[in-house]
Amino acid sequence: MLALISSGVGVALGAMQESHALEHIHFSRLAQHRVLAVVVTKSGAVLDRVLMLDRDLTHAELTASARFLNENFHSWSIERIRAELARRMEQERTEYDRLMQSVEELYRRAHWRVKTAQVR
Repeated sequence: MLALISSGVGVALGAMQESHALEHIHFSRLAQHRVLAVVVTKSGAVLDRVLMLDRDLTHAELTASARFLNENFHSWSIERIRAELARRMEQERTEYDRLMQSVEELYRRAHWRVKTAQVR
């Protein structure tokens, strides 16, 4: 259909879920709050998306994010990566909440004494 409409060559590729295993990911800043994500799969497919972010990420943050994904999730399926990241974020959130509850408890139970310096 695309070839008929555009008077050009149309190619359709039906990708299997297994073919979306991560080979490499790269992020490039396009503009304020916009990042291009380029994913290369093990099967050689190249997937790209423009991401609209709530805040600007620095070049260092984008590079570190790509490095983390490439080092930790090479050969994982995109869906498996998504599920694992969601699981890890929930785990971190739970641990942070537990830590904050401990800090609050310690603060409530502490008998703080404020000493003022005496001026001579």
